[in-house]
Amino acid sequence: MEYTTPVVGLIDELSQNGKTVFAAFFNPYLLENFAQIHQAKGLLLTYQDNADVEELAAQALFGAVATPGRLPVTVGTRFPFGAGQTLPGNLRLGYA
Repeated sequence: MEYTTPVVGLIDELSQNGKTVFAAFFNPYLLENFAQIHQAKGLLLTYQDNADVEELAAQALFGAVATPGRLPVTVGTRFPFGAGQTLPGNLRLGYA
Protein backbone atom coordinates (compact mmCIF):
# COMPACT_ATOMS: atom_id res chain seq x y z
CA MET A 1 0.00 0.00 0.00
CA GLU A 2 1.31 3.42 -0.87
CA TYR A 3 0.30 6.71 0.68
CA THR A 4 0.39 10.03 -1.14
CA THR A 5 2.84 12.68 -0.03
CA PRO A 6 0.05 14.94 1.36
CA VAL A 7 -1.34 12.08 3.48
CA VAL A 8 2.09 11.17 4.86
CA GLY A 9 2.81 14.85 5.53
CA LEU A 10 -0.48 15.35 7.37
CA ILE A 11 0.02 12.28 9.57
CA ASP A 12 3.59 13.29 10.36
CA GLU A 13 2.50 16.85 11.17
CA LEU A 14 -0.31 15.69 13.46
CA SER A 15 2.05 13.22 15.15
CA GLN A 16 4.36 16.00 16.24
CA ASN A 17 1.75 17.93 18.23
CA GLY A 18 1.83 15.27 20.97
CA LYS A 19 -1.97 15.23 21.25
CA THR A 20 -2.98 12.90 18.43
CA VAL A 21 -3.88 9.24 18.78
CA PHE A 22 -3.92 7.13 15.63
CA ALA A 23 -5.69 3.89 14.85
CA ALA A 24 -3.82 2.14 12.04
CA PHE A 25 -5.49 -0.74 10.22
CA PHE A 26 -2.55 -2.15 8.29
CA ASN A 27 0.60 -4.26 8.31
CA PRO A 28 3.03 -2.90 10.93
CA TYR A 29 5.84 -2.56 8.40
CA LEU A 30 3.90 0.30 6.81
CA LEU A 31 4.74 2.40 9.88
CA GLU A 32 8.08 3.04 8.18
CA ASN A 33 6.23 5.33 5.74
CA PHE A 34 5.58 7.83 8.54
CA ALA A 35 8.76 9.41 9.87
CA GLN A 36 7.13 11.15 12.84
CA ILE A 37 4.34 8.76 13.88
CA HIS A 38 6.39 7.56 16.85
CA GLN A 39 5.86 11.02 18.38
CA ALA A 40 2.07 10.65 18.50
CA LYS A 41 0.43 10.48 21.90
CA GLY A 42 -0.87 7.03 21.03
CA LEU A 43 -0.96 4.45 18.28
CA LEU A 44 -3.33 1.51 18.09
CA LEU A 45 -2.15 -0.90 15.43
CA THR A 46 -4.35 -3.65 14.07
CA TYR A 47 -3.56 -6.14 11.36
CA GLN A 48 -6.96 -6.22 9.75
CA ASP A 49 -9.36 -3.69 8.35
CA ASN A 50 -12.94 -4.81 8.68
CA ALA A 51 -16.04 -3.62 10.52
CA ASP A 52 -15.50 -5.86 13.57
CA VAL A 53 -11.89 -4.74 14.04
CA GLU A 54 -12.83 -1.09 13.53
CA GLU A 55 -15.55 -1.42 16.19
CA LEU A 56 -13.14 -3.04 18.66
CA ALA A 57 -10.51 -0.38 17.95
CA ALA A 58 -13.00 2.37 18.73
CA GLN A 59 -13.99 0.59 21.94
CA ALA A 60 -10.30 0.24 22.89
CA LEU A 61 -9.59 3.92 22.26
CA PHE A 62 -12.66 4.76 24.33
CA GLY A 63 -11.32 2.59 27.19
CA ALA A 64 -14.07 -0.01 27.12
CA VAL A 65 -12.04 -3.07 26.05
CA ALA A 66 -8.53 -4.22 26.94
CA THR A 67 -5.56 -3.93 24.60
CA PRO A 68 -3.19 -6.75 25.57
CA GLY A 69 -1.23 -6.91 22.32
CA ARG A 70 2.45 -6.34 21.73
CA LEU A 71 4.28 -5.76 18.49
CA PRO A 72 5.38 -9.20 17.23
CA VAL A 73 8.06 -7.81 14.90
CA THR A 74 10.66 -5.05 14.85
CA VAL A 75 9.80 -2.17 12.52
CA GLY A 76 12.85 -0.07 11.76
CA THR A 77 14.57 1.51 14.74
CA ARG A 78 11.52 3.16 16.31
CA PHE A 79 9.28 0.17 16.96
CA PRO A 80 11.11 -2.78 18.57
CA PHE A 81 9.75 -6.28 18.99
CA GLY A 82 7.48 -6.40 22.03
CA ALA A 83 6.70 -2.67 22.05
CA GLY A 84 3.29 -1.72 23.34
CA GLN A 85 1.21 -1.12 26.40
CA THR A 86 -1.38 -3.30 28.01
CA LEU A 87 -4.47 -1.32 28.89
CA PRO A 88 -6.97 -3.10 31.13
CA GLY A 89 -10.26 -2.00 29.59
CA ASN A 90 -13.43 -1.42 31.59
CA LEU A 91 -12.09 2.09 32.23
CA ARG A 92 -15.23 3.62 30.81
CA LEU A 93 -18.61 2.44 29.72
CA GLY A 94 -18.83 1.17 26.18
CA TYR A 95 -21.12 2.67 23.63
CA ALA A 96 -23.75 1.24 21.33
